[in-house]
Amino acid sequence: MKKNALYLIVLILVMTACSDRTFYDITPPKLLWSVLTEDNQLLMQFNEPIRRLQYAVGQYIADAVINFPKNNIIIPEEELTQIKADTLIITADDTSGHSAEYRIGVPKINNHPAALSIASLQLRYSDKSPQTVTFRSANRGETTGYKAVFFIRNEFLAIPMDSLHLNAGQNVSLRFIPSEMQDYDGCRIHSMMQNISFDRGRLSPSCAAVYILDNHDNILDYIFYIDTKKNDETYYREKSRSFHKISQHLSDLIEDIQITDVVGNSIRRPIVKRGEQFVVAEQPKQSNPKKSKNKK
Repeated sequence: MKKNALYLIVLILVMTACSDRTFYDITPPKLLWSVLTEDNQLLMQFNEPIRRLQYAVGQYIADAVINFPKNNIIIPEEELTQIKADTLIITADDTSGHSAEYRIGVPKINNHPAALSIASLQLRYSDKSPQTVTFRSANRGETTGYKAVFFIRNEFLAIPMDSLHLNAGQNVSLRFIPSEMQDYDGCRIHSMMQNISFDRGRLSPSCAAVYILDNHDNILDYIFYIDTKKNDETYYREKSRSFHKISQHLSDLIEDIQITDVVGNSIRRPIVKRGEQFVVAEQPKQSNPKKSKNKK
């Protein structure tokens, strides 16, 4: 009995000591991710409940509506449309009074989205015929908030698209021209026919990928291709670093990745889209000029 009583007293003392300990939050809140929802609201996810959140709208500072501390904060569409800058500066306070500032890209609202797809790729090039990627719209719409993403130099490079107003069947063509530019900073797609100038920056003819993102960062269309002229698909799967990097990247965005073999493509035979598949275009037929008959 004495042992049991002693054990009980020790247990009570330990529980009392633990209950007196105070948890101190010494770290500021962390923004985990942000996304534009389908109803055009900016949803932000933090790692802990947020008590207050401020952001700049035009010339004044706005407060997000927070009835009680929560991890998910929403900025409504009517506020987003008033933000003219490309970068949104937000200040978040947690329940312990710690504050953190974050800068995120302002999502672009597009109420008339273009149904954009990849129409063709000319991978082989010459001085007179540069490497070209062509997109095509299936409807009348806009490209506000869109991005064209290319796998070049072993990395994915996203190029924002300005608000192009496209009609059904209208194309946007990008021609890759070498220049003294060293990077992609500040580059935008702003016209229907445009030169993209980079120093030695082109799509690989043997293994690369191209895809289009809409203003919600959804993939509208993509092509992941290899050329089996020199190496078969097994080689790419087992030994190509580019192949594995592209596969890993796309697997986070697409459930069932399709790989296109572009063997046989050339300047005169680009890769074109036929229905839902990409194929190498047939060799153009050469017209045989009729021989003139000399009258006797």
